[in-house]
Amino acid sequence: MDPISNLLCTLRNGSLAQKTYVSVPYSKVVWQIGHVLHVHGYIYGMGIQKHGAFSRIIFALLPQEHQNGAIKLARVSSPKKRVYLPVHHIKTTMHSFHIRILSTQKGIMADRDAVKASLGGEIICICR
Repeated sequence: MDPISNLLCTLRNGSLAQKTYVSVPYSKVVWQIGHVLHVHGYIYGMGIQKHGAFSRIIFALLPQEHQNGAIKLARVSSPKKRVYLPVHHIKTTMHSFHIRILSTQKGIMADRDAVKASLGGEIICICR
């Protein structure tokens, strides 16, 4: 399975099951997406746990009273079909209720940060 899809499914399922912590295998992309989710308040925190030669990322989910139901994460781009948006389309389709996580030339960031930096890019997922 794709590591990004694995992350999104794990966070969604852990939130639905009202888990406190979930873990996924470590990758730089997953770490950066987790950092964006943490900065924008979708998860409580994150850290790395080492198991010999392998590492896992541990995500601390928000308590149920701090979130409205489960985290709603939807994958937009897939390995077979990439979806790109230029900055002027990001500006016109921004919503205050959710964020889109983009892969830009300057790294992985939320749509609001990409507009401030006037960058377009590939839409990885939408978080509601």
